[in-house]
Amino acid sequence: MIIMNNKLYLENCAYINGEFIKRKTTFMVINPATLKPLGSVADLTVADCRKAIKSADKAWQKWRNTPVGERSN
Repeated sequence: MIIMNNKLYLENCAYINGEFIKRKTTFMVINPATLKPLGSVADLTVADCRKAIKSADKAWQKWRNTPVGERSN
């Protein structure tokens, strides 16, 4: 299995609203170019997904109004 180099990647976790969420059930992520497994990720509930969408939308509302120069800092 390939080890991810991303610092935010923790096997069997999801990163939602600044927190790592761990779930007992997981599923394998496959690289479509090589068909080799990349790792497993948390199998989120519908409530988890709704929280992620709501958090992302809230962050986007603030981010989209942030000047480009400020975004790059």
